[in-house]
Amino acid sequence: MTLVPDHGIAIAVLTNHSPNDVPQTLTLYIIDRLRGREAVDWRARFGKQRDDFLAHIEADKDAREAARRKDTPPAHALAEYAADYEHPAYGVMSIGEQDGALQWSWRGMAATMTHRHFETFELPAPPDRLLPDHLPITFLTDRDGNIVSLSAPFEPMVKDIVFTRLAAGDCTDPAFRACCVGRFSGSAEHRVTLDEQGGLVLKSDNQPAYRLEPLQARRFRIVELEGFVVEFGGEAKSVTQIILHQPVGTFVADRVEDDRPEQLDRS
Repeated sequence: MTLVPDHGIAIAVLTNHSPNDVPQTLTLYIIDRLRGREAVDWRARFGKQRDDFLAHIEADKDAREAARRKDTPPAHALAEYAADYEHPAYGVMSIGEQDGALQWSWRGMAATMTHRHFETFELPAPPDRLLPDHLPITFLTDRDGNIVSLSAPFEPMVKDIVFTRLAAGDCTDPAFRACCVGRFSGSAEHRVTLDEQGGLVLKSDNQPAYRLEPLQARRFRIVELEGFVVEFGGEAKSVTQIILHQPVGTFVADRVEDDRPEQLDRS
């Protein structure tokens, strides 16, 4: 249901959904007479406002359809969009995947989204429940193609509100982070340790120690360096290498075999 600020139009819309608009019209007629005013033809006024409102709906629908880039599929499989996304003021928005469609939920509201074009999906406009009608939601990716946030135009006078994807996967598991501890060698040598809170710390040759913050799967961002990501490679719970994604390129370092976590635990 679209929220309409004009009270006259709002009454017209409600009247349009009522099986009988006589009580509303009669009530306003009585108020006019009690206040000593010339009676207004409320039925005609509501009819015009209703017709104007319905015409606006059609015009808006046509404009949105004309602006849509047809035949443009999403850039990712639907399951890759599924996650929780957070904004410090607007809270957590959840995206799920079910039966070949994305499911949206936020602050007690829920709906099935439809694909608009490229990385933008939109909410429906159901007449029987409150939703931000036709709200477009655009997913944003990093340079490696990973979905890292979504944006939505909640406020018409400001930029789109950006929700950041919450960490999920192995990177949030303390047992997996313990497997990441060790020494790795490539073009430089890198040492990974755990801090007192169980977070990972990376110390490379001739570099200060950097904190690693969980992102997704086995990926961590370097807190102190914007755009730098560290990924831990290997099978199952094993970690055999680190991949450093940097703005200038990607670098790989393999685990030093005589410095595995179990050996570190015994020292």
